Amino acid sequence: MKHITTWSPDTCGCILEYEWDDSVPAEEREYSVSKIKRKCAAHAAEEAPSTHFDKVLGENSLKNSVTAQIKEVHADAEVEFEFDGQRNLVLHVDKVAEVASEVLDNLPPKVTVNIKGSS
Repeated sequence: MKHITTWSPDTCGCILEYEWDDSVPAEEREYSVSKIKRKCAAHAAEEAPSTHFDKVLGENSLKNSVTAQIKEVHADAEVEFEFDGQRNLVLHVDKVAEVASEVLDNLPPKVTVNIKGSS
């Protein structure tokens, strides 16, 4: 059965609706944008709904992925995030978190991790 979900990502102020089919197994499921309900300032110039959705989903997925990698190393890590003016992801991790070099050395492009409380 097809469903429409309204999504307000925590990475921007956009509100999007996307379609998905629950008859397809979750690992094979595809999501397609059905409507852009609100564009945030960072994504206001995106004309094509599919491009808009892909950019917002990509930013959100990147943030979730890198945050999960940090949490795997230090489950109690306090991680905050923001995007700079070029939509590069900047993560701020509390000083006590011992973020392993394998996470820091293998960050994807456009990601920076700052340790809170360090100079």
